[in-house]
Amino acid sequence: MAFEISKEILDRTKCDNDFVCLSEKQCPRCKVQFTAGASYIMVEPNSASMGCSYAKPFGIASFVCTCPTRNEIYRKYGK
Repeated sequence: MAFEISKEILDRTKCDNDFVCLSEKQCPRCKVQFTAGASYIMVEPNSASMGCSYAKPFGIASFVCTCPTRNEIYRKYGK
């Protein structure tokens, strides 16, 4: 299943990884730990978060994901 994200959200996202997260099979999406308000999700670090400009370190074991597309995937699909 490919994720459907609005053009507005995609236009706001400046992705260095060619939106591989939109393909469920190809993307090692960061695992969501919990949400921080409506605009941010807290994720566990992995290979995807290490090279992503939207992954902001938070403490020693988490990142805040500020990616509009990743946040929309989580809000719409819970993934």
